[in-house]
Amino acid sequence: SRAIAGIWKNGHAVARPRMDRAAAAPVISEGALVADFEDGGTGVRFGHGWQVTTDAMAGGKSEAAQEWSAGGAGGSRGALRVSGEIRPGFAFPWAGTMFHPGAQPMQPVDASARSELVFQARGDGRSYQVMLFSGPSMPSMPSMQSFTAGPEWSEVRIPLSAFAGADPATLRAVAITAGLPEGAFELLIDQVELR
Repeated sequence: SRAIAGIWKNGHAVARPRMDRAAAAPVISEGALVADFEDGGTGVRFGHGWQVTTDAMAGGKSEAAQEWSAGGAGGSRGALRVSGEIRPGFAFPWAGTMFHPGAQPMQPVDASARSELVFQARGDGRSYQVMLFSGPSMPSMPSMQSFTAGPEWSEVRIPLSAFAGADPATLRAVAITAGLPEGAFELLIDQVELR
């Protein structure tokens, strides 16, 4: 199933779309801004939007919630508040939020013209991960980079090239999550951009 040479049905070859080519993915043509949360909601400028993600999909017990929160970075109107709890019960626990740049969740898009992910973050002082999902099919493990979210707003700037093995030409999702240690977490993000 990982190296399909062709599909035949009732003795006839069936054409199938090729997702292993960057040209097959829609190109992100809009501006760099993903979301600034100035409208009092959690909407995005392009893509499917933000969605809660936790290890529950793999049998874990961690929990997360997301909501608009007043008071964003640099005195802006609002931010996205992500909170929850990392719980025991899974080898690699996570909980947080995930942005889908395509029209549907996990639909690949061509972000090869973008060079970095930039956002503002404020939190509880713990370490968080940015997980980048890419490729012609769903990978078992995303490429990850860590950052610390302290009590003051600070800019997080991660070159897309820092995500080992990731392919921006088939970008599927970007998740911002808490992991170990276990316990409650609270993170606010604002002014999210794919520059």
